[in-house]
Amino acid sequence: MISARSVLTTVLLASLLLASSIYEPSYARQQHAASLPDASVTHSQARLCSAMEASRNSKQTIEAFDFKRAAEEADIVVGVEILKLVEELEQPSPKTLWQAKVLTVWKGDAALDTIHILQAGNSCTDYVSSKLMKPQEQYVLFLKQAVSVKQPDSYWILGEETTIYQVAEDNYLVKHAYPDPELKEIEQSKLARYYKHELGLTTQVQVLEEQAFYNKLQAQLHQ
Repeated sequence: MISARSVLTTVLLASLLLASSIYEPSYARQQHAASLPDASVTHSQARLCSAMEASRNSKQTIEAFDFKRAAEEADIVVGVEILKLVEELEQPSPKTLWQAKVLTVWKGDAALDTIHILQAGNSCTDYVSSKLMKPQEQYVLFLKQAVSVKQPDSYWILGEETTIYQVAEDNYLVKHAYPDPELKEIEQSKLARYYKHELGLTTQVQVLEEQAFYNKLQAQLHQ
């Protein structure tokens, strides 16, 4: 016969185990998830993220650039297709280095073919509010020459997400952040909610007519 004491002991142990699983620290849960065979974070990514723990949740104020200023100050203005991720950097701040194919040159050397692009943030940190780029995506970017990167033809994004224009379906461009009053006349505001969801963005986006933007860009650069 099972004694009352045995039953009570069993109940208490079960309660303690349940409580420990419910109140497991978030860091422990993350470590456990990373150890699972089907976890999305690889061992190399886990090591990188661990090394960057101190800056994981860092935020840095990014200077916004409007359309006119970005066109004036950029070293090159190009249409690109992202080819691949080259590497993720952690110093002096989290960044991702992409290799990209140049599709169109509006400003800069017309002979540019393949370039490297530094984007703020990486897979281990929410350093910026905009999403990281991905291979096969196409963008119009306003870029400055990067002098501290070993890869040739390397550039950083002027104003980061405030000058990232992603090529979307149906002949539209989606400005990732900082809607620009200067572009209001070519804006399709009714589509903002749709493309924000479609592209997985969390910022206030601005949807623009693609060809009208290119015409406006050419006119601005030839003033």
